Amino acid sequence: MLALKIVNEATRLLKENLPSGPAAGQDRCLLDTALRTMGRLTFDRYNVNGIEFLRLPNPDENQIAVCKALGIPSITHRSQAVC
Repeated sequence: MLALKIVNEATRLLKENLPSGPAAGQDRCLLDTALRTMGRLTFDRYNVNGIEFLRLPNPDENQIAVCKALGIPSITHRSQAVC
C-alpha cells in the first residue's frame, strides 16, 4: 500500500512540475522515464595512490528537471574515499 502511494505521489508531482506533461493514460510511461533518467546517475569509482574514491558526477539537465519536479534538493558534484 505504501509503495502504491509513493508511485501515485511521484506521478502526480512529475505531471504537475515537468514541462509539456504527457497526455492522459501515459502516467506509467512518465514514471518509467523518470526512473530510467535517474538510474543513469551512478557513482564513478577511481583510485588515487591506493585509495579508492567514489565520485557522483554532475547530473544532466533531464536529471535536474526530475529532481526539481519531485522536490529533491540539488545534487552536487561530490567525492568520498571508500574505506
